[in-house]
Amino acid sequence: MEKAIEQDESLAMMDVASHPLVALPRSQYEILPMYAPTEVPLTDLNIPLDGSIITVGLINLLPTSRGTLTIASPDPTADPLIVPNYCATEVDRVILRTAMRHNVAALESPAGQEVVAEEVAPAGFPKLTSTSTDEELDARVNRCAASFYQKAGTVSMSEVVDTECRVKGVDALRVVNASVVPTPISAHYMVCIYALAEQMAAMIAGKEA
Repeated sequence: MEKAIEQDESLAMMDVASHPLVALPRSQYEILPMYAPTEVPLTDLNIPLDGSIITVGLINLLPTSRGTLTIASPDPTADPLIVPNYCATEVDRVILRTAMRHNVAALESPAGQEVVAEEVAPAGFPKLTSTSTDEELDARVNRCAASFYQKAGTVSMSEVVDTECRVKGVDALRVVNASVVPTPISAHYMVCIYALAEQMAAMIAGKEA
């Protein structure tokens, strides 16, 4: 991780030790087994929906890559231009490689082999092992990665809205959803957004939250 941070941010190694990604105890990724082939629509693997396949989701909880959301047209009904820019940083690639290796090592263990017979790999790709190369892991991410659709930060607090979620420079307009969260929170967003919504509802109603 330290080398990845140094590469992405051009920091001296003596400064990397104080970086929040390594200086604080943070959850970098989540491993989420699901008893369903959830990625069938995205992978084109022709996996049977008969209960014989599981999916293990590997979620980067603290991505450092940043995408963009821009207006495509003066027409308010036109779709915006969205560039997710997934895995653009070495930090993100290191996090996913680490998660993949830990996951595969668990499935290779005696306990894992009692449950899982083998991996179903996309055509032209080797089955992953705990000794797969960085290049093999990166290629699999590029082929099969998908979003869990927990987008945030497109109208981030301090940049676009103030601490009461009021859009700066616009009268009588607030944004109260995940788009105001300015940085990844290393967790699922639902509870955070419920808390934000209750706080803002109380503020708008003129009550103490």
